[in-house]
Amino acid sequence: MKTNSKSYNDSIQCEKKRAVIINDPAQANFVTHNYTKFWSPSEKQHAIIDTIIIQGIRENSKDYYRHLKSSLFDKFYRQYICFVDNTGDSLVFMNAFCYVMEDPPIPNGTSKPISKRYDWQHNILRVHDGGDCFWNITINFTRKKIVTFYVNGEA
Repeated sequence: MKTNSKSYNDSIQCEKKRAVIINDPAQANFVTHNYTKFWSPSEKQHAIIDTIIIQGIRENSKDYYRHLKSSLFDKFYRQYICFVDNTGDSLVFMNAFCYVMEDPPIPNGTSKPISKRYDWQHNILRVHDGGDCFWNITINFTRKKIVTFYVNGEA
């Protein structure tokens, strides 16, 4: 996976790779808690990040998970937020989901509302429930360890 900023900002490449780096403070604030110093991983660093995440999947795997398996990692849409915390450590939050949802129908002046695909390349997707189709992980890249691993519950 290339990690230069052009490929992560190019919509076609993002869609093809199912991966994007989001560095918009307004979108990232719930994760960064006002730490808005972002960093961009090199190709080598991104490979290490994904290796740590895949290991996290293996360590947190449950028998009843249908979607969340290390072998299916590349099938997930992935939103990465790479930031520096108040101690100077480089952290990575990754939000993952197995499909891109539709935004709620938008009234268009006719009796038939329209809907559009969620803009996952610019807006963090946050949902309640959904099971192992929706999950996230935070890693401390500086220390090469998992900080949090969260899988949504089932309604």
